[in-house]
Amino acid sequence: METTFNVPERNEVSEANQAIFDTLSKSIGFVPNLYANFAYSNNALATFLAAQGAKTSLTGKEKEIVNLIVSQVNTCEYCLAAHSKSLK
Repeated sequence: METTFNVPERNEVSEANQAIFDTLSKSIGFVPNLYANFAYSNNALATFLAAQGAKTSLTGKEKEIVNLIVSQVNTCEYCLAAHSKSLK
């Protein structure tokens, strides 16, 4: 069974999330759909991004490997490509 999500556009999210969309667009060139869907909540996107950037015992490469494995388990071709590129 496949589930379809409507990905919100910048003008459909709160002002705080619009600012995050702008920052993401400037830094990586776009807003990934996963992040955009978090923006349905007023707090989830900022919280998720803060957790992603939190201090950890893992190296950057190790975190990318975890992201790659999760992408494979989720069968997300886009994420697999993005995280594979990051590891190179």
